[in-house]
Amino acid sequence: LNESKKIESVTYTDFESIKKDSRGKEKDKIINLEKFDKGTKYNTVVDEIDLDPYSITYKDENTTYVYKYYYMTDYADAQTVVLSVTFDEDNKFLYESAEYVYPQNM
Repeated sequence: LNESKKIESVTYTDFESIKKDSRGKEKDKIINLEKFDKGTKYNTVVDEIDLDPYSITYKDENTTYVYKYYYMTDYADAQTVVLSVTFDEDNKFLYESAEYVYPQNM
């Protein structure tokens, strides 16, 4: 809520998506969205991700989709990543951020 007691944002989280594996879904490699420019269409970016979001946050000016996945590194270790992708009110790509999750941070 904001100062006027109006809803500023709403977050939906799909806990079922990580029920089988807390690392998320397995991917072949890291998801790289650097090739997309600001303003790229939603479907183009989401097709590249090819996952269902773990969480969605709706705000007045944007929507953020959070994906949780893991991939196997060259050293045969599972690397978990939390990928946040934000789109504007017209569903145009704004920015992304990836957070690597390590066992000591869990």
